[in-house]
Amino acid sequence: MKKDIAQQKKELKSAIDASNLIAAMNDLNELLKQKEKQAASDDLGRDLRSVEALQKKHENLENNLNEISEKAKTLNEQAVKLLDNQVEGLSFFLFSFFSFFKNIHFKHLF
Repeated sequence: MKKDIAQQKKELKSAIDASNLIAAMNDLNELLKQKEKQAASDDLGRDLRSVEALQKKHENLENNLNEISEKAKTLNEQAVKLLDNQVEGLSFFLFSFFSFFKNIHFKHLF
């Protein structure tokens, strides 16, 4: 009985961790989509002042993308840890989800 309770506790903790990880991935994905829209702008500026403003926006965008990249690496590490726990059923789900997610939006960040 104690073994069953311990196993259930482990599975529940892993499920909560997986849920939190997926929520964080979704949030990061939405942020990345916003940044992609910013990067897709065709505005080159009309004069020196507008070009300088665009350069500042670009620098901020680069900094944001670096932060997103670091967060993505952290999430990747968390996913690997969850996969290493080998909770039956959860591992396959996480591996499938993260592989899909990584291929769609993070391939250029790593």
